Amino acid sequence: MSTSGVIDLVGTVGALLLFVFIAAFMAAYSLGLRKNRMLLEEYYTLVSEWVKEGFRVIDKKTYRLSGFKIRCKSMGAPLESLDITLYLVSRENLLHHLVSKFKPHDDVFLCEANFRVKPRFSMEIINPERVSLSGGMEKVAVVGELEVWASDADAASKLLERGIREEIEELSGSLIRASLRDDRPHLVYSFTPSKSKIVAALKLAEKFGEHFRPAKPKPKILKG
Repeated sequence: MSTSGVIDLVGTVGALLLFVFIAAFMAAYSLGLRKNRMLLEEYYTLVSEWVKEGFRVIDKKTYRLSGFKIRCKSMGAPLESLDITLYLVSRENLLHHLVSKFKPHDDVFLCEANFRVKPRFSMEIINPERVSLSGGMEKVAVVGELEVWASDADAASKLLERGIREEIEELSGSLIRASLRDDRPHLVYSFTPSKSKIVAALKLAEKFGEHFRPAKPKPKILKG
């Protein structure tokens, strides 16, 4: 084959590869936007309906087709406030699909809750395959795929025994991390959305809040 023939062949192959890349890019962009729009509407509707049960929405924001944030005030115990944020992966980006083949990443909900009474100890619940801790805490338990670490092992164990263990065990495959602390927000946790478990995951803040209520006032004794 002559030099000019080789050049023509290289040019043709290059043009074909460019056409394939552009077609793949456009397909990923179109299908990705459609998928994110569908998920955004689905999750937004589900969360909006759920918060109506016990919260007053004070702010709503949508981040185009990449997620939303809903800020709420509780209309009663056990929470004071709850912020719910959704982060959708960039499905419209072809690079996302290439990278996810080697390092999968998912849509994520982030919840930030404040209780009526601040906790007196710190606790971390993590999926060790996705989160690592730097130290300073004691390992308390293993619940399903999750590890529980705390600054006060006795207090954390009592909290688990009062029903929290069952709640996090149900979310074992979805929960990424939950951080309990005395600073505001008192509870911060993230999870990957699953249609069958989103509501249970959202309710996790209330389940924790049940154990951090103000003490009931002692009844007054009337003197005769």
